[in-house]
Amino acid sequence: MEYKYHIQPQAESLACSVIPVPQDYPLRDGLNMDSYIAEIEAMPESVKKPFTKNSCNHCNFQGATNEYCKFRKNWTLDGITHDACVFYGFQFDDLDLVFVPVYWRLLELEYGLKRE
Repeated sequence: MEYKYHIQPQAESLACSVIPVPQDYPLRDGLNMDSYIAEIEAMPESVKKPFTKNSCNHCNFQGATNEYCKFRKNWTLDGITHDACVFYGFQFDDLDLVFVPVYWRLLELEYGLKRE
């Protein structure tokens, strides 16, 4: 399987978010993160951290409105509703190699990588 890599430099630190994205697995538009939130809630705190922040600035990118944006993800974690921009919302700037299987599980959940 061939991969493209999205590298997002972090201005606040020397870390980068490196996300392998398989070319034949595009982000599933409209996927409801609440459908797998129980798995995220069970993950280590350092992995859950990006899911506890809101990052949508309602920037009106490509005609988005406060009611709808194709790049906005919404979910409820620990009873609190969150929203984030898919471009800026999920930055893991303190990656721990111990949790690589957990990060991979997130990719499986979001991109539908695991085939039954």
